[in-house]
Amino acid sequence: MEKELSRAIELRNSGNHKESNEELIKLVQEYPENGQVNYQCAWSFDLVGEESKAVPFSKKRLN
Repeated sequence: MEKELSRAIELRNSGNHKESNEELIKLVQEYPENGQVNYQCAWSFDLVGEESKAVPFSKKRLN
C-alpha cells in the first residue's frame, strides 16, 4: 500500500490531480479503514473541485 500511496502523492505533486484522485479512490476501496488513505483521498477531491465528495473521506479518517 505504501508504494501505491506514494505514487498517488507524486502524481498530485506533479499536477496530475485527476489521475492521483483515481489512484486514491482505488486505494480507499482496498483499505477503507486506513486514516491516511482517507485523508489523501479527501484532499484529492478538493483538488479536482469536488469538495462535497471529500466529506465522507474526511469524516472516515477521523474515526
